[in-house]
Amino acid sequence: MVKRLIFGLMWFAVIFIIGYAIGGYIYMKTVGVVPGGGFQAGLEAGRAARSAYREAYIMYITVGSLIFAIIGSVRGILPGTKKKAPEKKRASTKKKARQKSRR
Repeated sequence: MVKRLIFGLMWFAVIFIIGYAIGGYIYMKTVGVVPGGGFQAGLEAGRAARSAYREAYIMYITVGSLIFAIIGSVRGILPGTKKKAPEKKRASTKKKARQKSRR
């Protein structure tokens, strides 16, 4: 149970970082940060877009990542969260004595 919780939290962080990066890329493309305006202009535009993106979408990304991590952990979809199959008890069978080969 603790292992699944730890892996669930780990997957929450991974999903959050990936979602934040992909969302930021999409936001930057839709806002239309113009390349070729110089390094300083691009840096200022990137900072402004990042703060606007963070204010607008951080809660959606956080809640979405949390929901995906919980569902994936509970259902065992995410790696490290699968339930182990119970070991089957083997029927006790007596070993047969070896027969000596005749030469």
